[in-house]
Amino acid sequence: MRGVARVAVTKAEKCAETKQKSAAKKLSAKLRCYANAAKKGTGVDPACLAKAETTFTQAFAKAEAAGGCVNTDDAARIETGVDTFVSHE
Repeated sequence: MRGVARVAVTKAEKCAETKQKSAAKKLSAKLRCYANAAKKGTGVDPACLAKAETTFTQAFAKAEAAGGCVNTDDAARIETGVDTFVSHE
């Protein structure tokens, strides 16, 4: 677009964005696991939950490895928040 100024994103902002998106994706994936189980009338598939966990962990590690994160080693804290939310479904 013409006339729209583009602002450079800092490494800290990019890291925070990536971490927030990975938490949102984990939440969505885990809720999908529970929804599929409810739809089928079965228990939640452990492989489905494990995939959500693995994807989150990898994305979080990648964000921190890129550098610039203001907060580091906060994956467990954020993961607990997501898991607590999901457990109240």
